[in-house]
Amino acid sequence: MKREREEQIKRDLAKRPRTEKLVWRGKVWDIMCYADLGDSIPRIIAWNKQDDIPTVVKAFLDEQGVGYDKHDQLVELLAKKTLRFIMEELARSQYGVEDDNEEGDGEEDDEEGKKQKQKQKQKSPRVDASAAELPVTPSVAPLPICQHVPKRRGAPVLYAQGQLDGIHKKLLQFNTEFLGDAAMGKHSASAAELELISRTLNTLRDTAAYATTNFSESEFTLIDKFLGWPAAKLFPVLDIHRLLILHPRAAEHYVTAHSRSPRFLDDLLARLQISAQNPQANCMIALKFFANMFAHPACENVAAQNAAKILDSLTPLADTKDQRIKLPVANVVLNFSSILCDDTTMTSGKRCALALIKQGEEDPETLYPLLISLGTLMYGDRESTTFVTEMALEKLVHRHRASANAKIAAVAQDVLDLLEW
Repeated sequence: MKREREEQIKRDLAKRPRTEKLVWRGKVWDIMCYADLGDSIPRIIAWNKQDDIPTVVKAFLDEQGVGYDKHDQLVELLAKKTLRFIMEELARSQYGVEDDNEEGDGEEDDEEGKKQKQKQKQKSPRVDASAAELPVTPSVAPLPICQHVPKRRGAPVLYAQGQLDGIHKKLLQFNTEFLGDAAMGKHSASAAELELISRTLNTLRDTAAYATTNFSESEFTLIDKFLGWPAAKLFPVLDIHRLLILHPRAAEHYVTAHSRSPRFLDDLLARLQISAQNPQANCMIALKFFANMFAHPACENVAAQNAAKILDSLTPLADTKDQRIKLPVANVVLNFSSILCDDTTMTSGKRCALALIKQGEEDPETLYPLLISLGTLMYGDRESTTFVTEMALEKLVHRHRASANAKIAAVAQDVLDLLEW
């Protein structure tokens, strides 16, 4: 299988002449492409493989006199093209594939000339300088160029939609029920505190002003007070937390609170266990909270530090048939995959993703993020093949490669390419 793969790489490279330096505005460049700024006007952007891509994109957008709406999209485009350029150079160096239009004057060399060239190659083998920058050795095949993996960090799946009016209504309803309960008195809100809740929800409602709005410490204290409600009536409180963590100032509060005590995170992890004491609605909202932890870098770091704990808590949910649970689980694993590629804690993420995929879920909405997660976690890590073999998953991926759904088939092909690497 490996030899067939190497031969295929050689054949593919032989069909593509090595990219020559491209001339643009009187300078030579490694890579050049058209950039789409949404106005149907083709614009050329050129750069070299060693250039800092965000700097190149920023300079290009400044020159065009447009905003930075397309910044991330262009950075991703240039990164992919740079990776492809470097990988092809490395592959040519490794496999010794030469171009038909290699140096020469176009005339056929005589026998003596061919011998001289052969001696020169033996004395000075081609070495790509970029190889020293890549985590590979000459005996290792370059990573395949995949269409869909790895997942780009900084583009998480988030659950930002919320029925704030419905949440407010349920909070008022349950709070009224608890006012006459002596045992729940310390967890109910006064009229003044209910006004505070209204202010919190209004702040969350104005998403356009998130960069300038904030919450008082008393607002956070009040919402934490509601966490003492019975599990059956806790879902509107958890829903507020799910939306709060999307706000940058609130995200900072969660990080600070976690640094003092991990109690809140542990409480949410407990909500992932569906039981008579913990309704399914709580589990569903807790899953979405964990997905939303990736909205801001500070909370993402907390998630990364607790990756093994969180992902281990998700694994028992792999057996559920309820799409309202299964899809958020898949998206949480997907978000984790983008930050665990180079981390030793990714073992839990891989095993969780593998366990979920092994259930044979046929719904493309769930299967797509799971396959993306698997490919992202495998990217550059040969040990992943061991996990796949242990769980007898290769046949399943082959089956999905034949899927009538083009997206599923394409991602499955990426995973198979990584398995053969």
